[in-house]
Amino acid sequence: SSSSSSSSSSSMAISPMTCAFESLPPILQAYIERHRAAVEALRNHRYPEVGFVVMQPSGGGLGNRELVSVSGLAVALATDRVALVDWYGVTAEDVSDIHQMYENPYGLELSFPKVRALWEEWSGWKSQKMLVFDSTNVYDERWGAEELVCTELKEESETRVLRVVTEQYITSLVQHNPKLSKKLEPLGPALYQSLSKVFVVPIESVRARVEKFYTEHMEGNYVIGIQIRRARDSGHFFLWEDQHLFWDCALLMMKRALKANESLGKKVIFFLATDSELVRGEAAKTLSQHTTLLYVDMDTREPDTRGDEGWQNAMVDNYLLSKCDDLLVSGGSTFGYVAHGRSDIIPMVVSGIHHRCLRPVSAEPYNIAHLAIKKVSCFDQRTMLTPQTDMICSSVKSVHSCASHSSEKMAEVQEAKIKANFELGSALNSAKAYLDLRPKYSGRNTYSDSSITEKAIEGLLTEAAEHFFRQEFSKARQNYAKAALDAEHLMTDESKRARIWASAAYFGVAASYLMGSGSESSDDKQNQLLREGMKALYTGLHFNPNAVEANILMGNFMEMWGGTPRSHFGAQFYRRALWCLDNFLFEGSEEIEDNDSSEAGGEQYTMYEKHLQWAEDCTLMSTFLDEIENVNLEVLYLTVGVHLERALKKSGRDDESLDIRNLMEDTVSHEILKLRTKVGGVMNPEIIQMLAQAPR
Repeated sequence: SSSSSSSSSSSMAISPMTCAFESLPPILQAYIERHRAAVEALRNHRYPEVGFVVMQPSGGGLGNRELVSVSGLAVALATDRVALVDWYGVTAEDVSDIHQMYENPYGLELSFPKVRALWEEWSGWKSQKMLVFDSTNVYDERWGAEELVCTELKEESETRVLRVVTEQYITSLVQHNPKLSKKLEPLGPALYQSLSKVFVVPIESVRARVEKFYTEHMEGNYVIGIQIRRARDSGHFFLWEDQHLFWDCALLMMKRALKANESLGKKVIFFLATDSELVRGEAAKTLSQHTTLLYVDMDTREPDTRGDEGWQNAMVDNYLLSKCDDLLVSGGSTFGYVAHGRSDIIPMVVSGIHHRCLRPVSAEPYNIAHLAIKKVSCFDQRTMLTPQTDMICSSVKSVHSCASHSSEKMAEVQEAKIKANFELGSALNSAKAYLDLRPKYSGRNTYSDSSITEKAIEGLLTEAAEHFFRQEFSKARQNYAKAALDAEHLMTDESKRARIWASAAYFGVAASYLMGSGSESSDDKQNQLLREGMKALYTGLHFNPNAVEANILMGNFMEMWGGTPRSHFGAQFYRRALWCLDNFLFEGSEEIEDNDSSEAGGEQYTMYEKHLQWAEDCTLMSTFLDEIENVNLEVLYLTVGVHLERALKKSGRDDESLDIRNLMEDTVSHEILKLRTKVGGVMNPEIIQMLAQAPR
């Protein structure tokens, strides 16, 4: 028979203190003390002794957010930082703070906005380094994977805050980092369970609902939890023709459980957690004739949870799954990952690719993009592609990505088109102009060191700029792309100057694509060129993350993608540009004047060299601001302020948006403020022209 229950609260609750402090491993005890001390320092307006890692989910529901948040603790433990979480603006009409849904069992403040508010003037907030491991660029080796797997992620004196934007369980990358992995070894193989119980527990009202349902319906029985993710029955995870695999596997698990529990006298029952009414109806027909089918009756439940009530309902389902005796979950669903990772139950996973259900070798959550590790410079197949990371995939024709290094070949045999789902377009994450030239440079190791020089690169950039300003955009990007390849070759000596040349070249590629898009009559062709420009911007920002013009344009692109989360990302780029301009206009200008007046031939300084004096690594790629009509630094400052004000407002941060507006009115001259209505466009041609200028 089918049984259900409403989920009203009860005085009974799961204790938020999962483990006495004294019984925790020393590494966790030390972390908790470090976290408390850092927050207390900020509360008293004192400089903290350690830096922070801020985890920012780039999208997804409950599973993604919890995985990303808990990953922050892994990164913090491995790099001696303190972990904070920023949930602002991930999705519209959504919870914006982790403490709306989770508590920390040891009373730690996890919310980045709340910790920042303790001392907003702390200079560390203004020196954030952003590391992106998002599905839009995760397979580009120039981004997060390389740093997470191959570097020590050391805290730099000028970068106290590391912001990681991701939707993935990046702990798997840190675990395979040969320079960091040993720091996590004391926590043992059940890493997610160890991390999550120290970092997050649900709020009391959710714990009470879970405990009440468990006590009334599950306690004393052998419960098989079934988690079926349908994503509004879209086929994103499973096609309907694969649905029968769940029922076949569930009945097989029940048969084995009955035999194993025969002497204990326990009844074997099912608990179902799903986002699909179709699935629930089918389960009632198929499973209820064999035993009791439990589910939490929530009339308010939405397929993609939104708002406090929807999130709490999803959490009740998820934590009840963790209290089951065995689990059957959907391949590729992070909702299932957190349930079995938290309980350390190795689940049965339904795989449409294999046409069966399989048990992995570990209960650890998968990183759906783990195959990005194949792109990093320190990749070692023997140690980095292990059975523990071999994701069990969903249906062959599902649009959901899969990071299985063993299933890839099987999928290709069954349907050749599936290959794109494994690679997520990895070959397309660099700009086309760059990719077209790269094969011609495959024999680059035959070049002598003297054949590629900074002077030659400068010549290419100059020639490219001349083509650009004659509106010969195709010729311009060919020269920019060649300069990028040459500059990368010089980077073997870790020359800072070579990184600037490389960024200038990539920014030139971007500018030529962006300006070239305006002459296309076809919307499809325009969008194609805009996307190519964005890829080049991404790469250039890797080499030069504080380039003002590139940050402005990247913020524009993030907003163009649409939706609240992208506006929030856009704000991060705008803020970085604003900090650089603010430093120049209101802190460093006097120092530059002094240096120029005291040096003979001061006019020979390049803008980049001047910039180093007043804002460390901030750069303006243009050296001829006065040659671009209607553009000067104060106008540019107002432009960025208007962009940031808009992006903050769109992402629900009205107070911060008003602060930026007030800042503009207090600092920008009255004459410039009159231009407020003339700036803030999605794509500013003058800024693109500035980006095309090489540092001279």
